[in-house]
Amino acid sequence: AGKAKPEKEEVAVVGGKPKPRQEDFQLKEEDGGGSDIAAFTEALADWKVDQRLDERDAKATESQAQTEKQSQNQVFLEREAAFAEAHDDYEDMADAALGTLGQLKSPTAAQLSGALAASEQGPELLYYLGQHPDELQRITKLKPQAAVMSLGGIVAKLARTEEKGKEVETQTPLVSGAPPPATPIKKPAGGRKASPSDPATADGMSDEDWLKARNAQVRSRA
Repeated sequence: AGKAKPEKEEVAVVGGKPKPRQEDFQLKEEDGGGSDIAAFTEALADWKVDQRLDERDAKATESQAQTEKQSQNQVFLEREAAFAEAHDDYEDMADAALGTLGQLKSPTAAQLSGALAASEQGPELLYYLGQHPDELQRITKLKPQAAVMSLGGIVAKLARTEEKGKEVETQTPLVSGAPPPATPIKKPAGGRKASPSDPATADGMSDEDWLKARNAQVRSRA
């Protein structure tokens, strides 16, 4: 039986550069031949420096991403509180939309969740999608990029509807002798706070999971 071939040595790669090997650094015959220890040592030192720099950059990038995510989550909560104050059924509609997204384990669902969390109209979009489940089902069947573009179309549609409403109010003001409506009772601020209290926990969650956890907290405190 023939001898088994030795397994190929795995070469570490940093920044696209493989770790230097001593056998690759040989002196010319006129210089005496053999290994060029000085050149190999220098190349290995440079490679190790690159390795440390890559690790530092990776940690910095991760830290920045966590900071941005914390900021995004906080901004979403502020937008949500403002929108929900004017829409008593917001929680129900958001629950319906998030429930549909939560059932889908697909790139499209993840992309939609990220877009909703980052959008200035995120709460308004969640509310609309909860009111229009057929539209949400249609969007979830699209490819990720097309699905996000569909959200942009909804934002434009909502903006046009709002603008038309303002025009009607301006053109046909209504005068009534009835007493002004009673001021609605606002829910206590604490009842609307829905952010996971531990930033470290929130950082480790996907946008989809964070939105679902946030909404669950709202309902548990209602």
